[in-house]
Amino acid sequence: MTKGIAAILTLTLLAGCAGPKTAMFRADPQHSGRYQTAGITSLHQLRWKFSTDGEVKSTPVLVGGSVLFGSQDGHLYAVSTATGIAQWKYTAGGAIQASPAVRGLEAYFGDLDGLFYGVNTVTGNERWRLQTKGAIYSSAVIVDTVGYFGDSAGNIYAVSLETGTERWHSNVGSAVYTSPAISDGIVYAGTADGYLYALDASNGHERWRFHAGDAVNSSPAVASGMVYFGSDDGNFYAVNIRTGQQSWHYKTGGKISSSPAVAGGVVYFGSYDGFVYALDAKTKSPKWKYKTQDWVVSSPTVTDKAVYFGSYDGDLYAVDPDSGALLWKYKTEKAVQSTPVVDANTVYFGSSDGHVYAVQ
Repeated sequence: MTKGIAAILTLTLLAGCAGPKTAMFRADPQHSGRYQTAGITSLHQLRWKFSTDGEVKSTPVLVGGSVLFGSQDGHLYAVSTATGIAQWKYTAGGAIQASPAVRGLEAYFGDLDGLFYGVNTVTGNERWRLQTKGAIYSSAVIVDTVGYFGDSAGNIYAVSLETGTERWHSNVGSAVYTSPAISDGIVYAGTADGYLYALDASNGHERWRFHAGDAVNSSPAVASGMVYFGSDDGNFYAVNIRTGQQSWHYKTGGKISSSPAVAGGVVYFGSYDGFVYALDAKTKSPKWKYKTQDWVVSSPTVTDKAVYFGSYDGDLYAVDPDSGALLWKYKTEKAVQSTPVVDANTVYFGSSDGHVYAVQ
């Protein structure tokens, strides 16, 4: 990268920053999955696609004029949103399935070798790395200067983003594949042995735990006093954040590892039965469900005028948030497990065919 390009990127990223801006999986620490934009309701064209040497399960994040994402080929990429041309790539120790989180001019992410990294978003240079005890599938969530994530050895970590040092870790006894959600000083994360934990964000101490019928690989979302998540038992749960008691559950026809989005009093999620569901967040009353041709593990992304999600059938879908009617779909060559992200007129997402797509 030339010094001139780096300077332009730096100015773009710094513009308008009253304190460091953040970008992360599911849009915010509560994991709302909600983007404040209209979205695109008609598909016009493929803007670009970018090729990697591995499956792209990582969800992209947008920062300045760049889209950042990881690949199973072991690289974190920064690609120009305007041109689809690589700005830099960083070589990690292992495959990257987690989604990067960005604070200011740094990106934070883990790999399957158990390393958690801090990398400069302008140059791609490493600032620090931290060795954990297990593989990191969990996407980090950022609150202030701390990043929270889990590993396959059953640990949930709080790490200083300024120094790359551990503040605390809490062992919850089983693999953590979910990305934690954080609200009002509490960390919520699911485990492979079927629990959802609520931990104090300041020290990792347990507040409560809730047991589902099977593994919790759906990253939770917090809204209006409830934490929402799915389980491999086929149920979708709403649990009271104060008591840890179930408010309701809704049975689907398959495992649920898709992470919910919550917007306008409606919760959206996918299931291995091939459906995406829209339920009333208070009553669990179905608003609509949309059938794809295969599993849905991609997490829905909600905008003012569309809900976007991928399917194992290789399609990215856009449906109407009120009716569930299909607006458009775009075909890739393999499963779409990555969660789409949206700016004003473009949707970005990864595919197991090894590409990241920008469609508009």
